[in-house]
Amino acid sequence: MSAAILWSDSHQTTLDDLLCAALPDVLPNHPRVASITPVATPGGYHASVRRITLSTGESVFAKRHLFARMALNRSYDLLAVEEEVTRLLAREKCHVPQVLGVIVEAGVVILRDVGRRTLDDAIQQDPPVKCTRLATEAVDAFAHIQKILATHPDTDRLVAPGCEPDSVRQSFRDVRSVLEHENLRARDCIDDGLSGIVNDLGELVESLAKLPTLIGPTDYNARNIVISDTGSPFFLEWSKIGHDWPERRLVQYLTSLGTGQPGASHKSLIDQWLIKQYSEAAVWTEPKMAAFALDGHHLVFTVLAALRSLASDFSLSTEFKRGLTTPLSANPQITRLRKALG
Repeated sequence: MSAAILWSDSHQTTLDDLLCAALPDVLPNHPRVASITPVATPGGYHASVRRITLSTGESVFAKRHLFARMALNRSYDLLAVEEEVTRLLAREKCHVPQVLGVIVEAGVVILRDVGRRTLDDAIQQDPPVKCTRLATEAVDAFAHIQKILATHPDTDRLVAPGCEPDSVRQSFRDVRSVLEHENLRARDCIDDGLSGIVNDLGELVESLAKLPTLIGPTDYNARNIVISDTGSPFFLEWSKIGHDWPERRLVQYLTSLGTGQPGASHKSLIDQWLIKQYSEAAVWTEPKMAAFALDGHHLVFTVLAALRSLASDFSLSTEFKRGLTTPLSANPQITRLRKALG
């Protein structure tokens, strides 16, 4: 592993120019850059991510952290954390891309290219049977990652500011006020069932907030899972870690909001069978508690998304209705809420 220190604040250059100049000094055997390709996202090309083909024929990812310099040499240094956490997880056979090098002054990390499609793409485009297989593999891979991070004795020192347990709990409790705000915005087109249980949902938020948090990623969404050429899910974004509920992470990892994609819609891979699989894989807690937490976080997240959709679209899709009403666990508190939404 090596780092190139270059480009002062006064030296203006494009990311592509920087990569062409710096990559040969960062990577083993000093391959030159053959081509640089922007990485597409639902809203257009990503401003800070590139796929690079090297003279060896190998391809790598370059990701620029815009705020890397603000955290430089601190315990939560974005580049150092990404390198250390990724190495730890890779040693434990977790599905993460290898960090190949860093360009410190530019805030750039170089990652092995593990695939071109994300789970978000797959959820929107692939048939249900294929998505189910991907979700099953993602749950097992995610549970293994959470187990390693939860049991490793030295990860707490890497937690980013504002990601401590008390801060995360308070932020999640604020969801109650968000629910009330979104409820008011959607009042003209909302049915009495959804409007009438906002307070009960607040009680569910409080129950979930009291559960233990675990150290893990802080940027969790379906675009941060890349599907490899062999069909395996690989988890990205390890530059910032902190406390959260693993179930809240998993809900958002396995949900595509369809944002910016023509014809796309809100779709979730969470179902009864997946909750059963997760509750058996979550060895850090009791299966019954894991099922309650995943079901509860799924419902809260889906209600928030539904309220925001209602405020702009004035109707709920079949997928939303299914996500709000379908029982996923045997917990009576959540079962009553889902029945009221039916």
